[in-house]
Amino acid sequence: MFDSPVDLTKAYAVLYPGQIRGNSIKDYKAHGGFLFGSGNSVEVRMPFDGYIYQGARFLQKGVIQYGFDAISECGIMQRFGHLYELSPKVEKLVALLPEPKEMDSRTTVLRPFVFLKKGELIATKTGVPENGGMDWGVMDLRKENEASKDPAFREAHVFQRWYDYHGICWLDYLSEKDQALAKALPGGDGKMGKTSDYCGRVKPVADVGVE
Repeated sequence: MFDSPVDLTKAYAVLYPGQIRGNSIKDYKAHGGFLFGSGNSVEVRMPFDGYIYQGARFLQKGVIQYGFDAISECGIMQRFGHLYELSPKVEKLVALLPEPKEMDSRTTVLRPFVFLKKGELIATKTGVPENGGMDWGVMDLRKENEASKDPAFREAHVFQRWYDYHGICWLDYLSEKDQALAKALPGGDGKMGKTSDYCGRVKPVADVGVE
């Protein structure tokens, strides 16, 4: 189990992981996220110990955006996206990233990896000033998820199988308090709502492995 990376009382909706958020399968998102509306001052903190091992820097309508992937020692990966203002520790990684291009969010492996403890500050602002939303996904790299057992799903998602086959419904693994808050919020995608390939499936008997 783990805490939310953000204060959920500040969010007005949750983006569910395992959705097509666009017009085609190429718009599939193994990650979810949070919507905060106008004003983007939101603290993002590390939900559990892990190493930041790759990142991205890009522009969204001319506004700088950052994304980072972190992995725990037991093989649980997190994806943070649409960060705007970084903590001093994470800001040092920016020099290792290519110059930003409009909507080019390809990741770059970082050397050396940077260790962050649970609760450490990652960012203080998210999204863009008029839309403070951010992405957050959790992938269990040790095993494939239930959705990937469907042959049709596997074939459709082979292009990004390293994410789609391993994404989990992170809402089910939040602490009891955060889980109640997250599930009470509306689904943030206007078309998909709370429909998800990951959420609503049978949760494995074994826990995710992060406490």
